[in-house]
Amino acid sequence: MRKKDCHIHERSSCRWGLGFFFFLFLALFNISALGIVVSDDPNLHVATAASEYNMVGTLNSAGGTSGTLIGPWHVLTAAHCVRGYSAGTFTLDLPDGRHTYNWTSEGVVIHPTADLAVIKLTDYVGMKGYDLFTGTNEVGLTCILAGYGMSGLGSAVGAGGDPNFPKGIKRFGYNRIDSISSSTLLNTDFDTPTSTGTYGTLGVDKEVMMGDGDSGGPMFINDNGTLKLAGVHSIVLDFNGSGKWPDYGDRARDVRISPYVSWINDLLPLPGDTNLDGVVNDADLNTLMEHWGKTDATWPQGDFNCDRAVDALDLNILLNNLTQ
Repeated sequence: MRKKDCHIHERSSCRWGLGFFFFLFLALFNISALGIVVSDDPNLHVATAASEYNMVGTLNSAGGTSGTLIGPWHVLTAAHCVRGYSAGTFTLDLPDGRHTYNWTSEGVVIHPTADLAVIKLTDYVGMKGYDLFTGTNEVGLTCILAGYGMSGLGSAVGAGGDPNFPKGIKRFGYNRIDSISSSTLLNTDFDTPTSTGTYGTLGVDKEVMMGDGDSGGPMFINDNGTLKLAGVHSIVLDFNGSGKWPDYGDRARDVRISPYVSWINDLLPLPGDTNLDGVVNDADLNTLMEHWGKTDATWPQGDFNCDRAVDALDLNILLNNLTQ
């Protein structure tokens, strides 16, 4: 993955100042986003449905960015991907084809300091979304980066990406979390296949970096067999000063999810709340019982685990949250 269209330079120059440090700059200029740039062959990193990355989608804002489903209506992305846009779309590539959902600025909540935003779609997606990673031991862990950005080979890309590997294709790959900045940013670097850095390279067939169009996309951690959302792609730093991004030696920062779990969850519907009034009570229980045994059901009918059925699993979810 990598970033483009930014000509901001620092000593460790930020080739794309799209993190929360650069909100003022973003308000003045229409800058694009982060694509998975690899150390082997981009075609080996394409994520086609059906896969565990089905709920990673693309936003049409900011020149094409990425986002991650975290609930049947909600998408988590970077604030700079949606700031200043009055409306947009979120598209998922599913086994039966592409599905596009709408959003408006009224449904966007931007965090006051972090490069995070939660979008409430105007359409019901009907999938549970990914769980959030709440651990505090990310350093040294292998992570999975995904997104719809431009791609290319790390040793050969130019500023903005390789046009032979354009935006609009979902790719994924692996890296390792090297450090945490200010307790809110997860740092990864782009090692060559033979690097001997602090955590070493993951090998020519694995290590990747963010690129143009990947902004807002997910950093996952495999937590006991379950993919959990640990970070949101925010910024790439041109540490080697090559003028290409990302090139080997460059670094990326994802907004760390764990400090913001409460903020995110407060924007999601409470499981068991069929009428979305913010409380789980007898009215919701009655609605669930009215649709008991229904298949092809939706959340407002009592399907809280998004398996399309209203059954004992949903009843238990409702009862666990009753009167909250």
